[in-house]
Amino acid sequence: MDHDALAALTRSLAATGIRGFVVCGSTGEAASLDPDEQLACLHTVAAHAGGLPLIVYDIPYRTGATLARETLLALAAHPHIRAVKDCGGDSGKTLALRADGRLEVLAGEDLQIFSHLAQGAVGAIAASAHLCTADFVQMMQALQAGRLDEARQRWLGLVPLIELVFAEPNPAAIKAWLAQEGRMANELRAPMSAASPALAQRLARLRLAG
Repeated sequence: MDHDALAALTRSLAATGIRGFVVCGSTGEAASLDPDEQLACLHTVAAHAGGLPLIVYDIPYRTGATLARETLLALAAHPHIRAVKDCGGDSGKTLALRADGRLEVLAGEDLQIFSHLAQGAVGAIAASAHLCTADFVQMMQALQAGRLDEARQRWLGLVPLIELVFAEPNPAAIKAWLAQEGRMANELRAPMSAASPALAQRLARLRLAG
């Protein structure tokens, strides 16, 4: 495991204005790491990122479990639970959480970031934001400041990147891009595989164009 690269990536992302990190998320290689390796990743990120509030992860299509509106509102009473990553696809539940106000709502589906922010979400947990991170931050800041036209233009510029990131299973595209920048090796734990040559070429063209 390349903890030096993980530490460097954490420091560089922290400097862009993001407000938190997800360690060993479900779209990465966490399933191929044993518990000690996952804990080591957590320690490395924590050492280079700062504070550790808890976020509820509501993603029924991956976990097979749906968090009901009432359950989330009950969890909101816990002093250490600050937010929910909303991947549930239930707009009514999202709006109920916003109306309640105790849990901050974070967009969890990358292509839904703009619409979530427009409904009052405070941010996003987005795999694609490993890349062009400052652009995501600037888009969010523009929207939250009411500069709708600027935010929309920045968002439309990010959509092709998001679509490429999810063109093959995560995190293949992200690692390919970061490897092209010389920031880490383009290696994934089995059974995951690296981005295809065709996708790597498309990423390189987009990266150089941006």
